[in-house]
Amino acid sequence: MHSLPTVLAIAAGAVLGGMCGYKAVADWANPDHGIGGFKRYVALAVVARNLQRLGAVLRGQEAEAARRKRGPYKKAA
Repeated sequence: MHSLPTVLAIAAGAVLGGMCGYKAVADWANPDHGIGGFKRYVALAVVARNLQRLGAVLRGQEAEAARRKRGPYKKAA
């Protein structure tokens, strides 16, 4: 099972590469097509990891902004 960033990276790469339909995308992403397929597969893994990391950074920034907006909690009397 692939993570969501991996699937999105594969789909985006395939569409940008001119593939139409899920069978063409699956064939395009197959690493068993020689060294070119392997390089493409590794590049997609790097893109997927970067998307995952970017998402984590953005979630952290949003959480920090929400924490700052809330302000410190006041102690009960």
